[in-house]
Amino acid sequence: MESRLEASMKPEFAESFEHLFDFIYQGDAEAIRLSVELLNVIHAWDDIVDGDSVSVDRINAAFAGAMFELSSSWLWDPGAIAVARVQYAKWRASNMIEQDEDATPQNKAVAYVYRAGFFDLFYYFAYKLYGMEWVESISPIIARCYGEPVDTYQLEFWR
Repeated sequence: MESRLEASMKPEFAESFEHLFDFIYQGDAEAIRLSVELLNVIHAWDDIVDGDSVSVDRINAAFAGAMFELSSSWLWDPGAIAVARVQYAKWRASNMIEQDEDATPQNKAVAYVYRAGFFDLFYYFAYKLYGMEWVESISPIIARCYGEPVDTYQLEFWR
């Protein structure tokens, strides 16, 4: 059976994230569900903005996830919403920098880093569940899971 992530990304990436979420949340089903939903929403949004082919079913699933699934979790609290708002602003800045013909290589490097900002929500959920000591111990693991290679990003946006 295809997982919710496999419907929106390559199976090898989906499997990596499912293992990541299971580990960082120590099997907490709600945190895993929320993170899978969040990743589906973000991935669909990115594909739409980048002009990639996105099926109507995937768009509908992403919007339903954003409207209903995220808000149904006790982890999606005012703190998570604040983190998401900041990351939304950074994501928008990244998209604008990518379209700016006058953007410098430094600007584009910042835009690349901003694209990984939504991972801050994974840190936040782990913190809510298990505290700062746990988050500090798993931080490098989460950071290493950002999937867009810098050289691929450079080919796409550093023209």
